[in-house]
Amino acid sequence: MTDSDYPRRTTCPRCGAQVPEGPHWATWCDQCDWNVVAGHAGAARLRFLDRAKRRVVDRAAGRLSRSIESDPSRLEHRPSRAFELGLSLVALGGYAGVGVVGALAALGRLPVGFWRWPLAVFCALLLWALHPRGPRLGPDEHEVSREECPALHEAVGLVATAVQAPKPERIAVTLEPRVDARPLGLAGRPALVIGLPLWAASGWAARTALLAHEIAHQDDRQSAVGQVVATARHLAWEAVHVMWPVPGDVVSLRPSNRPLGGLARAVQRGFALPLVGFALLLDLAGAPVRMVAEYRADAAAARVAGTGAAVAALASLTAVDPLLVPARSAVRRDEDPWAALEALPPPPGREVERLTRASRALGHHTDSEHPPTWMRIRVLGAVRGAALGMAQEEARVTIPPDLRERVNAAMAALQRRFDADFRARLTA
Repeated sequence: MTDSDYPRRTTCPRCGAQVPEGPHWATWCDQCDWNVVAGHAGAARLRFLDRAKRRVVDRAAGRLSRSIESDPSRLEHRPSRAFELGLSLVALGGYAGVGVVGALAALGRLPVGFWRWPLAVFCALLLWALHPRGPRLGPDEHEVSREECPALHEAVGLVATAVQAPKPERIAVTLEPRVDARPLGLAGRPALVIGLPLWAASGWAARTALLAHEIAHQDDRQSAVGQVVATARHLAWEAVHVMWPVPGDVVSLRPSNRPLGGLARAVQRGFALPLVGFALLLDLAGAPVRMVAEYRADAAAARVAGTGAAVAALASLTAVDPLLVPARSAVRRDEDPWAALEALPPPPGREVERLTRASRALGHHTDSEHPPTWMRIRVLGAVRGAALGMAQEEARVTIPPDLRERVNAAMAALQRRFDADFRARLTA
């Protein structure tokens, strides 16, 4: 923290302590946490299934974080996947069993009389509803080919080499403020999706940390066990949503809203409870593995980009909504929203600390698959200086200046291409 970040001091209205105050960052009190959640939206109310999944993640992440804090070397050891793999095979066997029942019914090998055709049709529809679908790019994710943007592919390749993970074969951009990697299609081809707003608002150190974290996940997602487990989890949760529909589900058994609709939904959810229990048990069995993968990806980001950059990048994920405030203000003034994001200074240490405390107060998660953000930051601090190559703050990889310029030019062209859509989102 420098005097230019917080040139003045003011009095905390809650406890009377003197606290720094500046033009760019929130004023808050580190003694009583007054105003620590400034600008953050409150946590959204979760539905029953989402609350149950979140509870599984939080418990596994909490146990693991305490274990790593007491002995940082435990992060090097991956938990056994035997129980998770066994449950996954049960789920795959259940899916195959539906196909067998449908085939036997269609062939008349089941003693169900006239009902053999309705049963066969039902099994066929269920197989179609549950069948594994390889992840695809969404409608708001636009692929950027190597010919269109060679500099971006080259920069991502440098980070992948430093992480010692497979290089993403496909890169796409989106107007959502996020960065994520995923295997596409049934073949699991590694892909990377970069959010243009988050990219514009981040410095090169934070960009490198975000890329390194996502690319570090590729090894596990491309492994045979990882693909089997991912397929089984898809089947389990798709079966739950067929029987326990929530708004937004495309394929589900949804009773009507007529007088008996409430009773029908209650009976339907009663039949769905065993499926919910199995899906949660599968999540519980694999939660330690997924949490270790997240913590290890954070450690990889720290090794590649530097610990400070990795922590700052994690903290910035808790302030995605406040991040867009300058862009919205620029649109209202008929100015360039991308320039407003790029003009944001990197957060000083005090702001990173506030964001960390805010994430704990709000229970912030990047999504339902990630540990609480504040817990990730704490674990990252615990393993600094341990036998994970994180003792040095210096980045292992630095994008050369000439390559940065070429990437900046390419991203500026993409910003101009999607400028109208971005402005429409900001004013919606």
